[in-house]
Amino acid sequence: MPQLEEQLSRLQREKNDLQSRMEEDQEDMNELMKKHKAAVAQVTQPAGEQFESISYTETEVFNAQTEASAGNYDEYPRAQWQ
Repeated sequence: MPQLEEQLSRLQREKNDLQSRMEEDQEDMNELMKKHKAAVAQVTQPAGEQFESISYTETEVFNAQTEASAGNYDEYPRAQWQ
């Protein structure tokens, strides 16, 4: 019987140790996920801003071409065309 009690005690300690390690690993994983999400947000945000800037510029070019083809050159100073 004492041998079984020792074995049970040892297994309970191992179980507790494994549970502690799992909790620590989960905390580490949560921290890594926070860092990953922050990095993804940082990378994707400038791309969105660049897309908006490109879209705005394309719209300006289209409007300028439309005005130019209609013969409305007065709205755009000559310096912009050079």
